[in-house]
Order: sequence, then structure tokens, then C-alpha cells
Amino acid sequence: EDVAEQTGITYYRGSEMDILERLKSAAQI
Repeated sequence: EDVAEQTGITYYRGSEMDILERLKSAAQI
């Protein structure tokens, strides 16, 4: 859930790269 919020925040910022990296990090965990 926290990851979803973080990705939402990054999306709000407008950084698609950050979103992809966060998703990758979430997948590793």
C-alpha cells in the first residue's frame, strides 16, 4: 500500500522514470 502511495506521489510529480524504478524496487521486495 505504501508503495502505491509513493508511486502516486511520483506520478503527481510527473516523473515516469521514478515510477518505473519504484515499481522495480517493489517487485524485488
